[in-house]
Amino acid sequence: MEATIDAGALRVFVRAAELRSVTRAARELGVSKSTVSKTLSALEEQLGSVVLERTSRRIEVTQAGQMLLERARSVLLELDRLTQDVRELKDTVRGQLTITAPPDLGALLSAGLFARFLACYPEVRLALRLDYGFADLQDPNLDVGIRIGSVQDERLVARTVGSVERILLASPRFARSHRLETLEDLTRCPALVFADTTGPFRWNLRNERGKAVEVTVSGPLAARSFPALLRATEAHLGVSLVPELLAKEALQKKKLVTVLPGWRQLDAPILLVHRVGQQKLRRVRAFLDFVQEDLHRVPLGGS
Repeated sequence: MEATIDAGALRVFVRAAELRSVTRAARELGVSKSTVSKTLSALEEQLGSVVLERTSRRIEVTQAGQMLLERARSVLLELDRLTQDVRELKDTVRGQLTITAPPDLGALLSAGLFARFLACYPEVRLALRLDYGFADLQDPNLDVGIRIGSVQDERLVARTVGSVERILLASPRFARSHRLETLEDLTRCPALVFADTTGPFRWNLRNERGKAVEVTVSGPLAARSFPALLRATEAHLGVSLVPELLAKEALQKKKLVTVLPGWRQLDAPILLVHRVGQQKLRRVRAFLDFVQEDLHRVPLGGS
């Protein structure tokens, strides 16, 4: 049976390759130059391939070494995270917690909920990945996803912690110059839509009595950014359908007004999503429980 590559040897290789120097790698790792050289030679003998071309002045990474470097970085990162996770099972709440979320919701939570969480758990470090795309939560480098809507991957655990509503908005000038009294009026107005391409699109709305309707709209601008849609709405380009929590400031400053206030988009749930078993880690469990208790303090707007 072939011998497994030693993690310590990989660390030596990675530092020597990144620093392009045996001397600097030895100094940083706190070992002698001869130890680094012997470790690299033993690694190459085990692999049957030269990974570093070494001269008296400089190190060059070979093609085989470049492939090993990329894989070794990933392996060592996962090993470090595994070590941290095992220690957390018995230690206090500490370590890096990596969270993925939509940019607008992530920005809102950063100013309140995330700050309060860090105040409660000062030994935790938050790493935020803010993206409208759905990150793969099977990635071991991700701990928790905050999503709005639904989760299709049955391998993931999803916990509902709140909901948001989208409301119809226009600038005061646009509202004065366009008839907006019925849903039919809405279909004739230029719409600003959250999408990658321009319409037509369907907005699913409901009124206060619970009646649901589907309205087909189209317009001059589409963007996968709610702040961009808000700015375009303020610029009198049309009607937008935006989460109420993101429009509160513009409404308070009277830059925008609600139109057809009796109609809103159906509530979309806010979900905390993670891999099965991830909640056993203290930092993850602490975050899940904290959000469940604290989210009511965030002005989401939904029910």
